[in-house]
Amino acid sequence: MRPARVEMGWKEIWRRKGAQAPGNPTPADLAALNGYDTGAGAASFEALRDHALRTAARLGVGPKASVLEIGCGAGAFLLPIAKTGASVTGIDISAGHLAVARQAIPNGRFSAGDAVSLPFADAAFDIVIGGACFLYLDSRRDAEAALSEAIRVMKPGGRGVVTDLPDAARQQESERIRRGALGEAEYERLYAGLLHLYFDRDAMVKLAATRSAAASVTTQNIEGYANSPNRFNLWLEKPSG
Repeated sequence: MRPARVEMGWKEIWRRKGAQAPGNPTPADLAALNGYDTGAGAASFEALRDHALRTAARLGVGPKASVLEIGCGAGAFLLPIAKTGASVTGIDISAGHLAVARQAIPNGRFSAGDAVSLPFADAAFDIVIGGACFLYLDSRRDAEAALSEAIRVMKPGGRGVVTDLPDAARQQESERIRRGALGEAEYERLYAGLLHLYFDRDAMVKLAATRSAAASVTTQNIEGYANSPNRFNLWLEKPSG
């Protein structure tokens, strides 16, 4: 008999995951809470740290930079950036994840909220990061709204990135890897009825242009993360004038 279909959506999945957070989380716990814990999505905290620092270097994050991560989760990606001396802010839908992030990054600012309607003023941040969350949004319309919001809160001349976007051109291979890493029965138990959003690279670059931001893409690169070749990052730059 096939496992029952999951009736809850990704938002509820993430809220439940956050509610199960340990009281004294280790760096490995931060990675697991951010979803890098099973199957083709598994990656170590050290791999995420290196990914975060490479990302920060490309974005030009310095000690005085104001950085927002949309979908910060438990802070696994934001923690290494905070250690550079940047002023960090995180937003997430999961209260449990935010509680862990506050513990991991005491000097950070964290608030509950949704990517499609950010509770920040226009041009509030030097750097804006969409941290592996667009794939869990409810629809492409929501993804378009979230991209618009990320660009809106970016200062003129600011930079940003949306990470871990599933590549529409590689969807079949991506799903094959996801199912193969877990086995069919376990995949159905965990993910039946839960679908990721997939994105066209060129379409995302063009969409950013309609929101007055220059964009480019690179293939994801997280060591040990089996689906990296099937994911991409969307790099953003907002004109200064």
